[in-house]
Amino acid sequence: MQVSLGSTDHRDNEFYSFRYATRLQKGDIVEIRTGLDLEVARFQARKSFPDVLNEYWWLKPSDVPAFKDLPLKISDIYYYHGGVPVVVLLTAQGGLTRKAQIFLKKKDEHKNQMDLELKQALKMFDANQVADFLSDQNLLTRLEAANILKEKFPEFKPADKSQFLAYQILLGNFDETIPFGEDAVEPLLERFFVSSHAKETERIIDTLIAIGEPALAKLDDMAEFLSLMASPFYAKRVNWT
Repeated sequence: MQVSLGSTDHRDNEFYSFRYATRLQKGDIVEIRTGLDLEVARFQARKSFPDVLNEYWWLKPSDVPAFKDLPLKISDIYYYHGGVPVVVLLTAQGGLTRKAQIFLKKKDEHKNQMDLELKQALKMFDANQVADFLSDQNLLTRLEAANILKEKFPEFKPADKSQFLAYQILLGNFDETIPFGEDAVEPLLERFFVSSHAKETERIIDTLIAIGEPALAKLDDMAEFLSLMASPFYAKRVNWT
C-alpha cells in the first residue's frame, strides 16, 4: 500500500466529522472513555481545537474516575465552538455533568483503534521512516512507531530533535529530555494533559522543575488551567452557541 510519511491529517476524527451533527441521541446510555482510549480522545482534541482548550472544563481529569464504568444517560446535546458536540449527561444519582462527545462511547462501541493497514506497513519500514511517525497527529500511530523502534531498532536514536523528544516521552524516559531545556517544555506539556496516569503526570512536573527557568512560567499556567477545569463555577462562563 502507499503510505505517506509524516503526520496524517488531524481532521480525520469526530471533532471535525461530527461538527453540527452527532452519532449520539438524547436518551442514549453512554460511558466515559478511560485509559488509553481516553488519552487518544484527549490527544485528538488538543490537535484539532487548541483554541478551545482554555474552556475544556468538561474534560477535567479529576472527574473521570468518579464516572468510570457508570452508565450515563444523555439529557441534552449542545454545539460549541464551531459545532463541537458537547453532551449533557444525567447520572444514576440524578446529577448532571458535561463532556465533549469525543470522550464518550456507547457500551457496544469499539475503543479507538489504529488503522490496521498502516500498522502492518510500519513494520516494513526502516528506522528513519518509522521515526517520521513519532510526530503523527494520531496518538495510536505515535505509540506504534515508538514500540516498533524499541523492539526492532533498540539502538536507534532519531537525529531530528522533535522526533527524539517525542520518542523519549513516549517511552517514559523524561530525564532524557532535561538537557534540551526549553525545547522539551511543550512536548512534556502535551503529554501531561493527555496522560491518564497520575504518577506519570507527577514525573512530568518533576522533569519540568528540573529543566528550571524555561519551564517555571508554564507550571503556573498549568496550575491555573487545572484549577479552572475543576471549578464548578467555570461552567457559567462557557458561551454556548
